[in-house]
Amino acid sequence: MSAANGTQRDIGLDLTRILAFLAVPSVHFFLNSTYYDTAIVGPRMALMTVMRTAFMVCVPLYMLLSGYLSAEKHIPLTRSGLLGYYKKLLPIFLTYALSTGVILLYRVLWLGEEQTIRSAVKNLLSFQQYSWYMNMYFGLLLLTPFLNALWQSLATPAARRALLAVLLVLTVLPGMVNIYNLHSAETLLHPWLSTSYDQLVPDWWQRLYPITYYFLGGYLRAHVDIKRLRTGRLAALLLLAVLCFGGYNVWRNQGIPFVWGSWCDWGSLQNVVDTVLVFLLLNSIQYSTPPTSITRFTGYLSKLTLGAYLVSWIPDNYLYTMLKSAVPSVTDQLNYFPLAVGGTILISLLLAAVVECCVSLLMRLLRRSAKA
Repeated sequence: MSAANGTQRDIGLDLTRILAFLAVPSVHFFLNSTYYDTAIVGPRMALMTVMRTAFMVCVPLYMLLSGYLSAEKHIPLTRSGLLGYYKKLLPIFLTYALSTGVILLYRVLWLGEEQTIRSAVKNLLSFQQYSWYMNMYFGLLLLTPFLNALWQSLATPAARRALLAVLLVLTVLPGMVNIYNLHSAETLLHPWLSTSYDQLVPDWWQRLYPITYYFLGGYLRAHVDIKRLRTGRLAALLLLAVLCFGGYNVWRNQGIPFVWGSWCDWGSLQNVVDTVLVFLLLNSIQYSTPPTSITRFTGYLSKLTLGAYLVSWIPDNYLYTMLKSAVPSVTDQLNYFPLAVGGTILISLLLAAVVECCVSLLMRLLRRSAKA
């Protein structure tokens, strides 16, 4: 994660990854509290819906950042080139495997569950807990050399914009138009009255959204001079977007528990817009050259974020079990948002630091054995 000149870390990119992680425990507050079981009624439920809308940039930021950092890299599509690239993915797999191992230890020692080698392997290979992201991410990593070859073969910005336009039509447009029941004015104007919607455009390719984010990141890297953008305007646009999309989500769920539909899913228009604006905002700031200690600290935190994301299931399980027992009402649970989310962040980073030490040790041992 280096700067364009290749000599210094880009603190904006480190802060982007750190913010993406911080948004994960924040949006998981709504998953682990009783938010999704409670009707959207009253100002507190409306506030939580807007907060959820804002924090949904967490996973998309990781995807967009991957494209920003990787899309312009040339990876030879030869046996040696591909093997060299895939070997570099080993620390990511080790981070996932060891994080899963830490979770399994918690399940045995604290939750009292029985675990066998078979159940442990099944847990690892079926991407349980919060590991659905790795289920997607490993595939994206495997495809990266070929995605890059496609991206780099498009010789002009216009050709790249055409590819992005097609991807946006395939992955975003369905969540904009296939979300209403058109059989009556009543269901059209009050969509919460119906759970069936009329399809107007193909929606089969919506799950392709990680590639949309990947190429969006690549486009921003190659064709947008982010430092020339005005940070204040981006902040105002982001605030406006969050309020508008959050307000739409409140209106869409009036008097009913929140519906996680394609209009607010990971690849939806609202998350694409919010994610791009957050990324541009953070990286448009003209950061003064920080002391080396600050750069190393933010770089280290950035490195911990993947493991922290994965192991955050542990403090979430522990803290929210107590919170829901002591505070049954979700509107009252909101009072403990800073404590619950802050506790998850701190514990997750500490556990991730242990995982990172183990990964570093294993990689050193593997390198030594390879040289022997």
